[in-house]
Amino acid sequence: MNKLSKAVIGVLATSAAVLSAIAASPAAQAAPNPIDLTSSSCASNIKQGASGGCVVELQSLLNQFGAKIATDGSFGPGTATAVKNFQRAYGLSVDGIVGPATKTALYTKPVSITSANCPANISSGARGGCVASLQTLLNTDNHAGLAVDGRFGAGTLAAVKTFQNARCLTADGIVGANTKSRLTSNNTACSPTGATTVYASNAALSAAQMKVNAQYIMTYLRAQGWSKNAVCGVLGNMQWESSINPGRWEGNNIHQTGGFGLAQWTPSSNYTGWANSHGYGVSIVVSGSYSAAAAQTLMKGQLAFLAAGQGGYYATSSYNLSFAQFKTSGSSPSYLAAAFLYNYERPASYSSLGTRETYATNWCAQL
Repeated sequence: MNKLSKAVIGVLATSAAVLSAIAASPAAQAAPNPIDLTSSSCASNIKQGASGGCVVELQSLLNQFGAKIATDGSFGPGTATAVKNFQRAYGLSVDGIVGPATKTALYTKPVSITSANCPANISSGARGGCVASLQTLLNTDNHAGLAVDGRFGAGTLAAVKTFQNARCLTADGIVGANTKSRLTSNNTACSPTGATTVYASNAALSAAQMKVNAQYIMTYLRAQGWSKNAVCGVLGNMQWESSINPGRWEGNNIHQTGGFGLAQWTPSSNYTGWANSHGYGVSIVVSGSYSAAAAQTLMKGQLAFLAAGQGGYYATSSYNLSFAQFKTSGSSPSYLAAAFLYNYERPASYSSLGTRETYATNWCAQL
């Protein structure tokens, strides 16, 4: 082997060693996954010199409050300064040590959901001040009853979807630009596009009135991502139960133990209690028709209640569909009418199944 070849091999070997060292260096490695600061995996007091997923979480939380530090999992001087600034801003002991009080504040002190420091889309699993602000908004104006703990879990997800349903937004549980806008500046319920009339009374509706209400329901639920056939399956049941009338009481008799509304929720307090606590309460009309405004409130409240999965939907062995699967199913209207009857309505007798299936098929042909 000549001297030139040996020199080339030596250069290549040196380059490989350098590249290997770079690849193995901490700076080139991805930061670890964040770990909730209250986890047993994190120290009771996190301080300068610490490293790992707990520090990544700390840095991410501080950034929501405007710290602008790297989320590299290394608790260095920059992170220590950011911790002290946060402690000072919120009246905590300014020692740069992240103990129980500082941890709690990092999760529960609110950051406006429209802040540039919050994610464009706040979703399940998010943590910190942005989520605390979201939970406060859902509680203040929407009676969600959430613990303001800064953690986007199942309860917050359900509350977001309920809010989205009531405002004709896509009920995906993701708090994006449209949901943020409705939460912060235009927090009013909605009417489905093109729907201007709703009929409600404590009596059977005419065929023409039922069709108006059916179209309203179709438009509303389709806007929430329901399939047409799923809506028809529901309508087939509602026609049997109430003549698609949100003001109808079981047997036309007003009593708390009987059924009420589109799906004849029984006892009626299952729905009325929820409606009163979510801003959908109305004065009961004993005879005659509800006013246009009251009829709209009844209809929107009951659809929000249904779309949020309230009222007790349970998959059965006969129709093994979860509520999420039911809402988007492409099965036939008659099959979905039966699934809704067995999984949601659950009457004392199933002798009306055939009629409900026929109603469902007819609605899909009409709408």
